[in-house]
Amino acid sequence: MSDLLQSTSSSAMPAILISKISFRRGPDQAISEAEWVKLRPPSSMPMPAGACRYQNGVLYCSQGNGSSDTGGLWYMPSGRPPIPLLTSYFHKPFNSIQNVVEDAEGGLWFTDACVGYEQEIRPKPQLPNQVYRYDPKTGDLRAVADGFVRPMGIALSGPSDGITILYVTDTGAVHPNGTHYPLGQATIYAFDVTRRSGSLFAMNKRVFAYVKEGVPTAVVCDSNGNVFAACGDGVEVWSPGGSALGLIEVPGGCTGLCIGQPGEIFICAQQRLWRVRLKYGA
Repeated sequence: MSDLLQSTSSSAMPAILISKISFRRGPDQAISEAEWVKLRPPSSMPMPAGACRYQNGVLYCSQGNGSSDTGGLWYMPSGRPPIPLLTSYFHKPFNSIQNVVEDAEGGLWFTDACVGYEQEIRPKPQLPNQVYRYDPKTGDLRAVADGFVRPMGIALSGPSDGITILYVTDTGAVHPNGTHYPLGQATIYAFDVTRRSGSLFAMNKRVFAYVKEGVPTAVVCDSNGNVFAACGDGVEVWSPGGSALGLIEVPGGCTGLCIGQPGEIFICAQQRLWRVRLKYGA
């Protein structure tokens, strides 16, 4: 997804474009050809933010627009229009859903922050900035973590030592207009995902890392439990124990990333998409 693109007309809302990138691989799995197409999201799914692969399509986080009854989680099957999965919490509209991840049981964990209101594309919030878990099979929707300034990235890792770890980033140190607050949150928090009375809970909140530059807008985990975050200097990397392992430098920083094949990471940085090969299987 693009950044917020301001309209040339003062009466029109800003827009966000979706980039669809198709590529071919050679015999050594290196990318031999790529095609980049920019698409406007369907009108029913305004202002998309994060997304993840889901079933035979893509699950999008729609931030919504000036109408309170827009926004939520939308599933777009391959070649078909998007289908709303979730649009409110007990009839209260979400603020601006930012990122979503699916767990091993099919549950969807997602972050919701008041970014849209701060960018003047959403009404005044009716809910706190929180993390939720939704079970599509049962319809169960629960708030599982709160106390954030601006929750953004989310990832699951594990199980490690028999416990799945949930990571949530807080980007409170940088306002959506670019204003920087040096004493604000640029933090990755970790939670233990634990079952209680038949339900999954995010427990034992703790600071996992405070990033070196900018704020952690996105976070992913590899098969070894290492944590990668999109930051102001590129991709900062930590071990499962929170020790800094290194930095993948990206000029101007980056805002999104995902893991491809083993040992491969894709990094989104403005008009550039970077592919990084690691020395081990990710």
